[in-house]
Amino acid sequence: AGATMADSGFEQDRSRREQELEALRAIYGEELEIANAREVRVRLSPVEARERLAVLELHLPDDYPSRSAPTPLLDAPTPPGMVEEITLELLQMFEQAEVIYLWIEHLRERLRNYFEDDEAGGQRDAVLHSSLLADAVEEAEADAVIAASNEFTFQPSTSHYGQRVRHFDAASASPENEVDLVHGEPVTPPGKSTFQAHFARVSTANQVQWAIRRLLEDRKVGRATHNIIAYRYFDAQRGVQVSDNDDDGENAAGGRLAALLELMDANNVLIIVSRWYGGIHLGPDRFKYISNCARALLESQGHGNFNDKRSSGLKKKR
Repeated sequence: AGATMADSGFEQDRSRREQELEALRAIYGEELEIANAREVRVRLSPVEARERLAVLELHLPDDYPSRSAPTPLLDAPTPPGMVEEITLELLQMFEQAEVIYLWIEHLRERLRNYFEDDEAGGQRDAVLHSSLLADAVEEAEADAVIAASNEFTFQPSTSHYGQRVRHFDAASASPENEVDLVHGEPVTPPGKSTFQAHFARVSTANQVQWAIRRLLEDRKVGRATHNIIAYRYFDAQRGVQVSDNDDDGENAAGGRLAALLELMDANNVLIIVSRWYGGIHLGPDRFKYISNCARALLESQGHGNFNDKRSSGLKKKR
């Protein structure tokens, strides 16, 4: 009987591996090479440093993902000790579940940050050794650096999911536009994706930008596969109602969040739902999870009056 149970467990693991590899093939295309059911290679090319190619090779044991982690072999142009450090990070991320997608995106971020720091260091050395600039030019450049230091450009960790680069001006960092951010509890339904809602009370466009920037500057939120946005507020200065939404690559999700705000009569609010893709497609169910975690956080902040009582799927819980 013990052997039969073990065989059944291995068969379930094999099926889960096949589903995971099929999803990864759809995501990464030619960057993913599946040698066989037990060996996978991924080419890692950070967006800012295409010439610095790194390769992750994975060996999948029979009891992955239910018990044992894959064996990662990383070949990357990094300083001594960094590969070992990253490998340990990957193994610590394994929680007896599908993990290859998370490993790939974590590696891409780590390598991109390393290459950015390396290039920035070289640029700083070049500036330090330059003595040909006139005093007036140096002062002008110093002023430009100070101004640019308050700006921020968000670069998605991958281009596979339709997220866009976002640029934030200096006003988005001003303390005058600061608002309180409230974070809902992360929810991980069947399918391994994780959803988390974030909330802020806003009344100006600058407050909206401040809140979005602050969230994207958070490393965990910045790594999310999608950060879906919707907001509504009354602009007292212009005397108009303002509303907008952004799918962030999750097609139609922004419009659904905007509809939820209108149905709940939630005004002067910004709601963002982060999704970390777990490697398994959820289909239309993803919209349910996005709406449910947004609604739960909105209700916890005192928003729960519906304009359309016919929307039985969005009734406030008692």
